[in-house]
Amino acid sequence: MILRSYQLDLACDVLSCHLTIARRVLAVSPTGSGKTVTLSYIASHEPGNVWVIAHRQELIWQLSETLKLFGITHGIVKSQHPFDPTQRVQVASVQTLVRRHHLLPAPALIVFDECHHCTAKGYRTIADSYPRANILGVTATPCRLNGQGLGEVFDHMVIGPTTRWLTDNGFLSPAEYYAPPQKADISGLRMRAGDFATNEAEAVMDKPTVTGDAVEHYKRICDGVPMLVFCTSVAHAKHVAEQYSEAGYRAASVDGGMSDDDRKDRIRGLGNGKWQVITSCDLIGEGLDVPIVEAAQLLRPTASLGLHLQQIGRVLRFVEGKTAKILDHVGNVRRHGFATTDHQWSLAGVTRSRKPREVALRTCERCFLAHDPAPCCPMCGFEYPKREKSLTRIETVNGELVRLEETKEERAVAMRDARSMVELIAFAKARGYKKAAFWARKVYGGRSYVKSMPVI
Repeated sequence: MILRSYQLDLACDVLSCHLTIARRVLAVSPTGSGKTVTLSYIASHEPGNVWVIAHRQELIWQLSETLKLFGITHGIVKSQHPFDPTQRVQVASVQTLVRRHHLLPAPALIVFDECHHCTAKGYRTIADSYPRANILGVTATPCRLNGQGLGEVFDHMVIGPTTRWLTDNGFLSPAEYYAPPQKADISGLRMRAGDFATNEAEAVMDKPTVTGDAVEHYKRICDGVPMLVFCTSVAHAKHVAEQYSEAGYRAASVDGGMSDDDRKDRIRGLGNGKWQVITSCDLIGEGLDVPIVEAAQLLRPTASLGLHLQQIGRVLRFVEGKTAKILDHVGNVRRHGFATTDHQWSLAGVTRSRKPREVALRTCERCFLAHDPAPCCPMCGFEYPKREKSLTRIETVNGELVRLEETKEERAVAMRDARSMVELIAFAKARGYKKAAFWARKVYGGRSYVKSMPVI
């Protein structure tokens, strides 16, 4: 296996951190960037025993296949699978390893795949049982559903390339986002355990009219292409698959109650043309590696940034000429942004507000493309009707004089359009900022395209 340059850089950063800075390192890299390849390379350079741990069998088989590409023989610790404690490298189900770890030689390196789950009891039991072992966690989304950080498990974070950089450099496919008018009213959904209450979301989304509208937009926007549909529950996924089948598409649902062979058949069938549409509640949100899948339909509203990025990231794996299509029927893109939206990750986690802040987007009235604010649709060219700036009345004197001020949305757009230091300073001065130059330097220096510029 030959690593891409950014994979090698990330692997070297992790190895260096283990040698010099911290035993417990968290590596962040976007979905589709090849995290499994990177962690396999790291495992190949560890002379001691290595445990690579995952929470789903699809991830276990994926890890096993990648290790084989590196020529690494390994055991698999999983129920109903032959147990071979003599192998230096073990790929393990976290649930099984908790019961069997005392039967294996102590590890020098423990790797947690999809480690945003690792604050759970099983992961903590394993990590705490071997305090001398180096620990590596890999994930695209280093945050829990409720915004809780991973600092209680990891001491240091290493951040790889961004989704935007990977897309711009041809390692991930670009995406188009569509936001058809919502047929379901999700405004009244309550929060539970950091996300919208599942039973309430199911009651709102699992209706023939809502699903029928989703089918119609699939037919209109990306008729017949391989697509994943993210649903609110197992029952909802089955009902959606049934309506797709009734509409003439080859559709099936996937859930944890199915046999291993049936699940593998349906996932693989999406890649070989046997199936056009696969629906699921949560089994296809992590670890799915079927690059030919071109579309994702979001029928599960979520307040979780991590879940949103995991879902839309499933269809970004690179295929020559592919443009992924995200059909958002629940407002997740407006809630959390595009796959290429930059995020500031931290081991401390994020502070969750009761009402998530919406991203500034515009949706075309003609083709339903969701895009950054612009005077016309970049897809179909539809020119939006010009309207006078909406100004906020903030003071009235004697019923005659009225002072008007731009709205927050307009100020945000103007600030985003100011790309250079000169433009930022002009922006600040026009709005009466006392330290215009200082503010402009701070904003300019914090922008991702500045951080990524090479030092000359």
